[in-house]
Amino acid sequence: MEGQLASGILCGVLLSLPLFWRRVRGWFLVGTRASEEKLTLGRQAQESLGVLQTFYEHAPSLLGVVELKGADILHVYDNPAACRFFGVLPGQSQGRLNSELHVPLNQTELWLRNLRDSHERKTPIRFEFKAQDSHWLAVTVCPVVDQPIVKQQFCYLGEDISEWKNNAEFASLARQRLQFALKAGRLGFWDWDVVSGTCHYGGDWANLLGFPEDYFQPKISVWESLLHPQDAQGVKDILRSNLDGKIPEFEAEYRLKTGSGDYTWVSARGRVIEQNQAGLALRHVGVIEDIDDRRKVREQLKTIARQKDEFLATLAHELRNPLAPIRTGLAIIQRDPTCDAARQARDMMDRQLSHLVRLIDDLLDVSRVSLGRLELKKSKITLKDVIDTAVEASSPAIKTNGHTLTVDLPTEPIFVNGDLTRLAQVISNLLNNSAKYTPKGGRIELHAQRLPKSAVIKVTDNGLGIPQEMLERIFDMFGQVNRTLDRSQGGLGIGLALVRELVELHNGTVHAESEGQGHGCTFVVVLPRIVEELQPQPADKVPDLGLTVTHKKILVVDDNIDSAESLASFLQMQGHTTRVAHDPAAALALQSEWDPDLMFLDIGLPGMTGYEVARRIRESQHGADVCLIAITGWGTEKDKQNAREAGFNAHLTKPVDLSAVQNLVRGGTGFMEFVS
Repeated sequence: MEGQLASGILCGVLLSLPLFWRRVRGWFLVGTRASEEKLTLGRQAQESLGVLQTFYEHAPSLLGVVELKGADILHVYDNPAACRFFGVLPGQSQGRLNSELHVPLNQTELWLRNLRDSHERKTPIRFEFKAQDSHWLAVTVCPVVDQPIVKQQFCYLGEDISEWKNNAEFASLARQRLQFALKAGRLGFWDWDVVSGTCHYGGDWANLLGFPEDYFQPKISVWESLLHPQDAQGVKDILRSNLDGKIPEFEAEYRLKTGSGDYTWVSARGRVIEQNQAGLALRHVGVIEDIDDRRKVREQLKTIARQKDEFLATLAHELRNPLAPIRTGLAIIQRDPTCDAARQARDMMDRQLSHLVRLIDDLLDVSRVSLGRLELKKSKITLKDVIDTAVEASSPAIKTNGHTLTVDLPTEPIFVNGDLTRLAQVISNLLNNSAKYTPKGGRIELHAQRLPKSAVIKVTDNGLGIPQEMLERIFDMFGQVNRTLDRSQGGLGIGLALVRELVELHNGTVHAESEGQGHGCTFVVVLPRIVEELQPQPADKVPDLGLTVTHKKILVVDDNIDSAESLASFLQMQGHTTRVAHDPAAALALQSEWDPDLMFLDIGLPGMTGYEVARRIRESQHGADVCLIAITGWGTEKDKQNAREAGFNAHLTKPVDLSAVQNLVRGGTGFMEFVS
């Protein structure tokens, strides 16, 4: 407003300048008749003209008079500031055209349009343009009205508005960035006039909630209508506490209705920014954020954390169960190793140890699948071989619970492309699951069916059954139907999760069917079938390296004293001569002095790994002849590859299978191909 007023005043002065000058000149022409009073007026006029001249000369704004000359503009008068703008010295623009002053053509055309418009309307016209030096100018032009009108002359006033224009551009850019940030972050903001109830909704409210832009009318009632009925009162109470000054900020998580009719979780934060003298809230602003996905992830993390805690508790429980009878059995054997009770204790300890090994193997398998490190050794195999292997592995659990197992297979062979060990593990886990959740004396059925392009295996029992809501979750990690401390079934809750992962690795599917608790359940596995049925290739088995027993010199190296001594004692019972070392230096010394036929070598030794020990032995004088067997708790394919590269002839994973140990001792040599 101030700039426009100043422009008007200056234009008025410029417009009055020609008339004022004509009158002053008239006063001086009648000097012969001028009285003393007129002479005084003349001097005053001359002084006023000098003041105006001084103002024009020193004004920072562009001031002048121009005249239309066809398609060009003639400069009648320009003050020094205007001359500098046109690139000439003060006074040098007078009588020259725009084209002679090298004014850009687009600027000349802009001036011409506004000058002609001003002439037609007989009113001042204001326009803006950006000069070559990137400065913004606002120019006001006004026609010089004279009678008669001989020339089309105009006064002009130009003001530098660069700072204001740049600030406006910066503000516009800042608004664009803010709007982009609000949309990217799915944020909305509100500005609420508490007294009138008017509320401005800005940001990304429409996209956030899935409503059209015009849905959010400037009323606080719009927001209130979207609140979830269960959250509304609590949110309003928090907001009222903030408005009353009881809490410094309004902060809440609640649900808002979306355009689809569903509800989404949001987080809102706001505060009062204006109050009256009595402290009553007048204006409230804040921001709202979409946290629906974040909240779902938070709930998932809570579930995973809870499952982890439950799993660790279950793992401790399941490990203690076999350890208790093992400890009791050891006490019996220590008291009288030759009695019948000691024999029974040994059998019991072997069963419990096998159970522990199965638990550990399941954990390792789940870890390998999760990390994508489980490698399948696929070949063309019959479904009968898979089922026979699985039934053999699950027979102890089925017999222990007194169940009846019925196996129904088609007479013609069904061929699949798969890993015999892993597919047998799938069926065995399903049979063990049925044995575990079926009361003693129950019935288990295993049925196989041949379809045109697939093979179907069903394991059915008349056990506890599965609630409908658990039919999918039963395959999740640690998913058990009943996870209470007084359950008798036991298990880690990872068997079925492993089943699903292994089946999917074979491009198959698995699902559960049940009519509910107490009605038993059926697990259905579907695998791709090989249509052209050829003779199956024999599955990989641990090689029998010889039947003739030869007493050998064997060095056992392990920093776990109990592990080393117990394995050495077992080998001595087979008639072999053994020695024991518990660190790399002793192992290398004994190998050099004693020259053993075989070495059972632990990998995790202190100071030097078993891999490095093996390399040094191979580089020694008689190192090529000794059979090196790695014994380790690490059993991945990478671990086996490392053992092979280090010079080992075989790789065994703890706890070792003693039959495999005997097999290796019988035929193991330093030139034997790698066995794992």
